[in-house]
Amino acid sequence: MDWNAIILTLLGTTSFGGIWAALAYRKENKALKKNEVKDSDTNTQSQQIDLGTKYAKEMLNLIERVEDKMESSEGNQKQMLEKIDEIRSKQDRLDERQDKYEQMQGHILQYLNGDFQKFLDRQYGRKKNAKK
Repeated sequence: MDWNAIILTLLGTTSFGGIWAALAYRKENKALKKNEVKDSDTNTQSQQIDLGTKYAKEMLNLIERVEDKMESSEGNQKQMLEKIDEIRSKQDRLDERQDKYEQMQGHILQYLNGDFQKFLDRQYGRKKNAKK
């Protein structure tokens, strides 16, 4: 073989080998990129799932806290209503006592301004004629 044949053979096989290597590299590169995209999609989805579960847990904790607050506020509300009822009953008793005192005051004024016997007659519903 002369040098021309050797050089031409090397160039021919090299170019064929180069083309073949470029095609193989391109196919492998596409496959690697597809795998990387799938991996990144999988990672993104798992991160979204993790964020979703964290969000759900936080929402459940928030709901529990709100329910606890509502229960404690219901207890406080019941206590306040009981105290209000107690105050109202005390106020009613005080009103009754005030009415009695006003009635007594009216009787005392009637006694001081008039005849005692007339006062007693009016007080106890006696009639003058009924005595006889």
